[in-house]
Amino acid sequence: MRLNFMEKIDETIDLLDLHAGELEIIREEIVSFFEDMLKDDDYYLTTISRIKTKESFKEKIIRQNLYKKYETPDDIMNNVPDIIGVKIECRFNADEEKVYEKIVDVMDMSLGTGYFTSLINPKISLKLDDLQPQIQKNGFEIYKIDGMYSNGELKFNFELQIKSLVNSFWGDIEHKILYKNYNYLLTESFIKDIMGSIKESLGLIDKQLLVVYDYVNDLATHQDSNEQLSNLLKKLVYDSYLRRLRGEMGFVIDFHGIIDLLVDFIVDENQIKTLRSDESTTVKNILYLVDSLTTSIMRENIFGKEIEFDLDITYDNQIEEYIGNRITYLVNNDFDWNVLMRILIDIYPEDKDVIVLRFTKYLVKRFEKIVDDALLIYDDNDSITCKDDIHEHLLKTIVYGFSEKMEIDDLNSINFEKLKDNLQGYLMGISSDERWYNNKENIANAIVENYFN
Repeated sequence: MRLNFMEKIDETIDLLDLHAGELEIIREEIVSFFEDMLKDDDYYLTTISRIKTKESFKEKIIRQNLYKKYETPDDIMNNVPDIIGVKIECRFNADEEKVYEKIVDVMDMSLGTGYFTSLINPKISLKLDDLQPQIQKNGFEIYKIDGMYSNGELKFNFELQIKSLVNSFWGDIEHKILYKNYNYLLTESFIKDIMGSIKESLGLIDKQLLVVYDYVNDLATHQDSNEQLSNLLKKLVYDSYLRRLRGEMGFVIDFHGIIDLLVDFIVDENQIKTLRSDESTTVKNILYLVDSLTTSIMRENIFGKEIEFDLDITYDNQIEEYIGNRITYLVNNDFDWNVLMRILIDIYPEDKDVIVLRFTKYLVKRFEKIVDDALLIYDDNDSITCKDDIHEHLLKTIVYGFSEKMEIDDLNSINFEKLKDNLQGYLMGISSDERWYNNKENIANAIVENYFN
């Protein structure tokens, strides 16, 4: 018996439900395929995917008259081009072509129907004989490629799009405002003109971001550029939070010392690599930081609020625990520390206790470096065998010395260099293990008295 059109549509939707589990497995396999292909390319960001919902599927069947074009639900299912949608995101507009060319290079086995596959995964193929990028109805370009997954038993179509960050943002907005909105007002030309103007503005933003990327990339490729990089980030952080501080608190403090310490923490080698767990290069992580700073003005108020911490933060040793406890106390009792920790929590999308632990480890490492550098005077002195005891005693002395007041303005490279020179001055008179053990307490007291008091 011939199905009426609603029965045909409903049975097609039932097919989508029937294959839901298989579609999810196939979606993950397709995403993994492109992720593995592009993961080592610095222009690649991520791969996003979705399976059409029943509502969206039904809407497409009706809107494109697929129930008229095809006889059976199976025919309809087999001819919907984007049951699975995959979007590869890259950094800039110019990178879209790079992604496309990489895909063409990898998928070099012709199936004879305009589709190409690869030995890596022959089940996945793309129609690569179409001209790319395509021109949309709105006049803008888009890399949109028909794909097919076939394992001999099942065959499903998918659609692959390649979009830069700004084009991805634009596409989402246009889809919601125009494509999915049936208000007659939105067919007026002035709305389309405004949307076109927004697209041009986003194009300008893309070019500006590219300039920032090239500048940062140039800095990151020079070994002597750490100071320039730090200064760039300090200005970005300072400018981003100056207005917020004024807007939220009604006044502005001189927080250059806060920014200096905060950026020193950020550009520390371990921190810059862990800004995002899925990124591997300094440049990508710096760009992520820049994006976080440029959008910070839109986030909720943060300054002047009490911060609650987990009382069971696990530290590796007593020194870490001592400093960590001082920090968690000071952030709610010292305005400068509150500002610093609030900015860190705002920037890093992590649990605040993790941030405290990481910042504590960073400070301990800075203090350890002061002592390590001071002990360099013993590199050619074999008569001193108690270097470990010297290191431990001096480290505890300066940790407790700094922690007594724990002024942020004291925690800078200039003061650390002065302290290192002072430590070396005290150690110059230590020519044997015996002299050290006889004078270690006097040296510790002198350091505290002359440097920290």
